[in-house]
Amino acid sequence: MLPVDFEGTNLTLNKPSEMTDEQCQSVKAFKGIDQEGFPFILLAFKPNYEDIEAIKAGRPIMLKIITAASIPPVAMYTYDENFNANE
Repeated sequence: MLPVDFEGTNLTLNKPSEMTDEQCQSVKAFKGIDQEGFPFILLAFKPNYEDIEAIKAGRPIMLKIITAASIPPVAMYTYDENFNANE
């Protein structure tokens, strides 16, 4: 899956300087506060053909976070035609 720009982005997350363009890329994101008052950053990823086939076959969507400390709270989901989360 590739990260994609989407309507409302207000932030660019730059790739780490020690990584090459082949290893990582900067991505557009939305930074906000959710209904419960928690700050969040939202990114969008578009599945390619192979991703869609894997999802149709029931294989999971994987999330890889490169970090030296711990994994922050994250969520991955799709959304409906009204941009409501399918959680």
